Amino acid sequence: GGMPSPPTGKSEEIDEKVLTSLEQAVAILQQKRIDDVEGFKALIVEACNKVAEASKGVAPAETEAIGKVKSALGVS
Repeated sequence: GGMPSPPTGKSEEIDEKVLTSLEQAVAILQQKRIDDVEGFKALIVEACNKVAEASKGVAPAETEAIGKVKSALGVS
């Protein structure tokens, strides 16, 4: 049990690990027929948006990262 360790490595490697983990999480929730898969997806996207908006506006790199997260989650 316990909390998973954050991924380490180069930025690209971390991105890949995180996006793969999100895809796996959605697949697990769907397999287990969890009723609120869409709620999980919305929560993750909302968290990304809040973090991006926390400073002086959303930077282009943040917009790109949020797009990758949405894609991994299967959200348009």
